[in-house]
Amino acid sequence: MASKDDLTTWVALKSVEGVGNVAYRNLLAAFGSPERVFEATLPQLEQTAGLNHKTARNIKDFRGLQRAQADIDRAAREGVSIVTVEDPGYPERLRRIY
Repeated sequence: MASKDDLTTWVALKSVEGVGNVAYRNLLAAFGSPERVFEATLPQLEQTAGLNHKTARNIKDFRGLQRAQADIDRAAREGVSIVTVEDPGYPERLRRIY
């Protein structure tokens, strides 16, 4: 399973407005990790991952890391595990959908 800090960036990226499943997958393919996505410049997001300007700007302006951490904490309190596509426990069939 991803470390707590890594998991925060995974959850945060998924909560950025305009980042759906296809964009999420393209971003990970282009940058390797959610942390690197957040570190990318606006032109890199638009050119490398093929995002439109609005979605790229939403990533650069994103300030929801505390919310993402709160979501993770809530899941833990309720006994829910959050897995990413990088986790061994992620279902193989889901990995192949997009």
